[in-house]
Amino acid sequence: MILPLDEEIVVSNRNKMVNLLFRMSKTSDIYSDDDSDLEDIISEIQSIYRSGYRHLYSDIYPVIVNIYNTGGEEALEILSTNLDVVRRYVAKNVSSDEHDGKYDPGLFGHVLKLYDHVSIEIQRLLENKRTYANIKEISDSMSTLYSKFDDLDKLNRELTETSDKLLSKLKKIQRKVKNLQTQSIVILGIFAAIVMAFSGGMTIFGSSLAGMMDVNPYKIAFVVLLCGFIVYNMLAVLMEYLYRIVFELSEEESSAFSRLWHVISINAILISMMIVDLVAWNCSGLPLV
Repeated sequence: MILPLDEEIVVSNRNKMVNLLFRMSKTSDIYSDDDSDLEDIISEIQSIYRSGYRHLYSDIYPVIVNIYNTGGEEALEILSTNLDVVRRYVAKNVSSDEHDGKYDPGLFGHVLKLYDHVSIEIQRLLENKRTYANIKEISDSMSTLYSKFDDLDKLNRELTETSDKLLSKLKKIQRKVKNLQTQSIVILGIFAAIVMAFSGGMTIFGSSLAGMMDVNPYKIAFVVLLCGFIVYNMLAVLMEYLYRIVFELSEEESSAFSRLWHVISINAILISMMIVDLVAWNCSGLPLV
């Protein structure tokens, strides 16, 4: 029958047990030649259990955790070894019917239970630590794997975008290849038209001048300017059309103003010269027809 003890006795013996376990985790060799340290520890254990105190299983694990946090696995190994030494020493020197030993059999029961509880809690703590280490390793591996998945997903998106761009360019090239023959024929036709327009303009210009031997110089100048205006603009329209075909092949284009400013400038000059010629013609008093 287990009787309840005074709370002060329980707290005192519990503190003694904690201090004893910490002491045994720091002393690597309690079994000397004269057994003084070993017997001193056993005497302290006797004093703890003499009053009828029974350690609680739930009190052992927090002490084991504190010892581990202080000294690591080495401290737990020392504690386990020292408790085993105490257990075997008490078992060897317990009193029985055959011989009169140093220690009461009841002490051996307390030591055995203490050794058993401490060993179980040490194994539980180490197993928890190994499990936590394995979980952390798996978690780190999963994080690395997720990171690689993200990199692969990003690479896949980049490859998809690049592939789409290449397919788009390929389709454009295919369309250009299909239209290349037609555009080549058109370009040749434009060059032929340019040559014909230039030669035709020169023919018209020559014919006009040939019939104006006795005409006043103002009229000759006006006709020359008008023919130049017509021929120049015909050539400018053909060259602009040629430029647009070349642009479709090269995909390079300048602004309309940078291309056409010289056309506008020359047209303005020709028109201005015709206006000046007409004004001078009118001021000269010569007939306009």
